[in-house]
Amino acid sequence: MTDETPTHLPPELRALGWDGQWQAAFLEAGHEGTQPARLAVPRKKSYTVLTATGEHEAVIPGKTWHTEGAAGQPVVGDWVALEVVSDTASPVIRAILPRRTILTRKMPGEKVAEQYVAANVDVLFIVCGLDMDYNVRRIERYLALAHEGGVQPVVLLNKEDLVEDAAQFRDEVIECAGEAPVISLSAKDKTNIGALEIFLGPGITAAFIGSSGAGKSTLINALLGEERQDTQEVIEGTDRGKHTTTRRELIPLGDRGILVDTPGLREIQLWGDESALDDIFADITALADECRFRDCAHSNEPGCAIRAAVEAGELSEKRLTSYHKLSRELRHLASRRDEQARIEEKQKNKRFHKMIKKRPRPRPW
Repeated sequence: MTDETPTHLPPELRALGWDGQWQAAFLEAGHEGTQPARLAVPRKKSYTVLTATGEHEAVIPGKTWHTEGAAGQPVVGDWVALEVVSDTASPVIRAILPRRTILTRKMPGEKVAEQYVAANVDVLFIVCGLDMDYNVRRIERYLALAHEGGVQPVVLLNKEDLVEDAAQFRDEVIECAGEAPVISLSAKDKTNIGALEIFLGPGITAAFIGSSGAGKSTLINALLGEERQDTQEVIEGTDRGKHTTTRRELIPLGDRGILVDTPGLREIQLWGDESALDDIFADITALADECRFRDCAHSNEPGCAIRAAVEAGELSEKRLTSYHKLSRELRHLASRRDEQARIEEKQKNKRFHKMIKKRPRPRPW
């Protein structure tokens, strides 16, 4: 949200996060005959969008599905150029405005593809329950996802009513969270919910992410002051809840900003390169500069400052193991993406040469 939001902008749009910078981007794009809209709910072939005149069900041109790929598909939080064709036909999304931030992960499974979670998010509330859902290593992945997307992370340790000493969990997460705030609370008892308000405000978009059953929907209901999002208990004997939220949804809060609810993520594979780890493992990368060898693998090399810190009790062995694991995962991903790019380029060349061969040859006279 820019500090210089023109007062002449429609208040209905400003309540959705529209500001002077978005207005300039929209005018510069030159989408005559369209109006700005923010995507609230994505579906398979249609989208709920919010405009200055209210809510609409929109579609996108069919060819976009086949030519643009994931980056060309609207995602919750996107600002789009919407064309209202007629009173009877569905409005058409003609373009997506350049995104300021993007939360993305590797698509679950073996397929090497990117999956967008949400766009134009300012704050990411990473929700982790202080029950069997608690997992510091998973929190590190969420932090990397936030930093990679250019979003400010805030870690919420929910269900503090279930543990005797929530402070010990908070202290453990602080060690790996870097500059990200860490807040313990109870959505069920509404304890410390007010601490979230300092991250909200006019035009601010805040998304919630976490495992199913972590309490995202309960937190959103507490902020809304009403039971809007369905909630269910965690399945007994497991660390997973039933998938209460089954779709991504944008929820306006008026002058308190905008919320984005997301389904519980059972798998969080990163999509990026190793630089995504620099912020959340700043302690390790700083120590790496003191290693004797530049290509130190931080395992058994002599003069390794990181191993020395572990042996001295200044760095957790588990944290170093997590760093190695994520580094290997991202290097493997980079290798697979390079290989896939080579295959796609080869297939593209084959199609081109096949097309050339099919062209009729000119006669010699």
